[in-house]
Amino acid sequence: MTFEIVLVLAVLTVAFIVISFELIAIDVAAMAMVVLVVAGGVISPTEAFSGFSSEVVVALACVFVIAGTISRAGLADALAEVLLQRVQGRDGAGVTIIMGVSAALSTVLSNTSTASVLTRGVIHYARRSKISASRLLMPMAFATLMGGSMTLIGTSTNLSASGMAAGLGLKPYGFFEFFAVGGIVAVCGIAFMVLLGRHLIPDRR
Repeated sequence: MTFEIVLVLAVLTVAFIVISFELIAIDVAAMAMVVLVVAGGVISPTEAFSGFSSEVVVALACVFVIAGTISRAGLADALAEVLLQRVQGRDGAGVTIIMGVSAALSTVLSNTSTASVLTRGVIHYARRSKISASRLLMPMAFATLMGGSMTLIGTSTNLSASGMAAGLGLKPYGFFEFFAVGGIVAVCGIAFMVLLGRHLIPDRR
């Protein structure tokens, strides 16, 4: 086993531990990983910074800027208020609407951005309805993951795979390349959570 392999495994192990136990911020851990592998000679400084010129990184940055703007403008809270005000106290209807909206927004905002944008509104709804927040936040998280799988920008995984394919000289994925399969998964997943899954979530107060 070479020094480079040992160094990479050590860096990944330490990063996993510090991120899992939230010892330092994720962005700090990520930058520290880059610095360590460059200092160890695993990759060159040019290779380390080449990612910032990637279309994937630029696209993700733009998506996060849009999501942050929507959140600061209060649009997410207003949307949650309008959609959820008529289902006050009705757990099943609330889960259905929350998952549907989460999945739909994840197709254009990315799953991570959607979760961050909707979390506050969902927690407010849970408090008003006297429902455990975990019974709504977990279905919301699942819906963002399933909705994000429907489009190219819905998840960073799809974008990364498309970028890698283009880098290998292959045709990059289209925006709706995953829509059919992702849509079926999202519909089935939402139906399962509404009919059965929500009853399996502990009622934490």
